[in-house]
Amino acid sequence: MKRGILPGLVTFTCGLLLTSFLATAQTAYRNLSSVHDGAGAMSSGGTYTNWGASGQPGGIFKSTNGTLNNYAGFLQAADIKHPELDTDGDGVIDEISLDNDGDGLQDVTEIEGSGFNPNTATEVNVADSDGDEVSDGDEATAGTNPRDEDSLLEIVSLSTRGDERVVSWSARGDGTVSYLLMFEDAKSTGSPPSAIAVGTVAGGAAPWFETQATYTNTAPSATRIYAVEASPVP
Repeated sequence: MKRGILPGLVTFTCGLLLTSFLATAQTAYRNLSSVHDGAGAMSSGGTYTNWGASGQPGGIFKSTNGTLNNYAGFLQAADIKHPELDTDGDGVIDEISLDNDGDGLQDVTEIEGSGFNPNTATEVNVADSDGDEVSDGDEATAGTNPRDEDSLLEIVSLSTRGDERVVSWSARGDGTVSYLLMFEDAKSTGSPPSAIAVGTVAGGAAPWFETQATYTNTAPSATRIYAVEASPVP
């Protein structure tokens, strides 16, 4: 008996609620938005906020919630059906991402060029604007020119002079960048690199003050690996 009655009650009740909902939405709270592909949303809630997404793929949403935020056409991190809308592949589409290309610089900073001295605008959808295999964000840290493929932080020469090893690297010479020279002996295992020099460099001409820094390492081991790290001076 119960199994024969309950389905009828459930069906009748749902039909009544649906009729009530549609009537309310159409007469009092209807707010239908449209984007270029015809997607939109209808809400019977108390507030409605529509964030346009013209030209984006999307669907129609219907809600009885008190507050509805409609990001029509936005495909979020859980399901990116169009990878071309997510330049850096971080799961957030470019239209709502603060850093489209994932280079460590926010888009507004790249447009303004304020991450560099002098101000230099970079590409918001290309992580490496000059193609030198160093991201724009890393170039900002090192104080190098993101629009010059020859301007980057790198060890440029390593030579032996008697029992000394002479290491030279590209540097910025206006005192705004500090350099840490490190080494690791090939025979060591699991130990972190050891620091042998740290400080700023003087030299070079404005505006980028490009120069070279040199350090002489006395009595190094037969096989030694060097690395240089740059960081902005506070």
